[in-house]
Amino acid sequence: PLLSCLHGRRPSCCVRDPSLASPSMIQTTFGPIGLRRPRDAAVIRLHQGNKQDTRITKNWLKVDKRKHSGEVEVADDYRIHVKQAMLIAALEIDLLDLKTGHSKDPTTGLPRSADSIKDTERFMNQKLNGFKDGSAVVPMRRQGVGHMGRVGIRATKHVMMKRSQKMGMVKTRYFTIDSGYLKVFKNNRPTTKPRSVYKLNDVRCRFESTENSRANTSEPFPSGYTARVCIQLSERPHGPLYLYGKEPREAKAWERAVKMSKYLQSAGDPGALA
Repeated sequence: PLLSCLHGRRPSCCVRDPSLASPSMIQTTFGPIGLRRPRDAAVIRLHQGNKQDTRITKNWLKVDKRKHSGEVEVADDYRIHVKQAMLIAALEIDLLDLKTGHSKDPTTGLPRSADSIKDTERFMNQKLNGFKDGSAVVPMRRQGVGHMGRVGIRATKHVMMKRSQKMGMVKTRYFTIDSGYLKVFKNNRPTTKPRSVYKLNDVRCRFESTENSRANTSEPFPSGYTARVCIQLSERPHGPLYLYGKEPREAKAWERAVKMSKYLQSAGDPGALA
């Protein structure tokens, strides 16, 4: 809405007059509107690290690396402090919804009863006080070893070979199998991104080795490899992909992972590709 003056004059008339304008109100064409009053910065006790009272202000997450033993400790403390602050903010929002009557019972979907509101408010306040004084444990997922930019553990890339469509030349690539998907990389650098991703729920594969004469081994084995998995994809009708293992046991594991991909119901199934 457009700002207006109480006297019908210019918009800044009453704002400049301290006797007519309140610092927490603003005059509009629809009447006075309250502004958010300034709030003091929250003070919490960190659950991990220095475990001191910390004021949530600008640069409150900045740490002195000289006081830590390494990058892994700095990264862990950073994640825990962020999670602790987020949990506190989420609980405060839930308490506000509870007090204003906007909270519903998650089991029934209906507004909570008076007794349920009291019990839930008591439980939330207990959790909130625990996160503020640092006594409550901050739940965290286990992360892989690395600096703050590295989240989790990167899968090891293995050798794969294929023939190009245009020239028919053999090219070396690298691959990983993850949750029913075959990811193809141009090199084995840790930060490289996959060039192609293939779904393995509907592919043909077979195990091949130099000792198995019945297998179709028209493609010669490179030096140093005795076992591989041949994968025929519908996206590559001009030629299969060959996944090479350092030993036959490794190649057999990849064959099993490819065949089990058709039974993978969701990407989070932990045992389908074990």
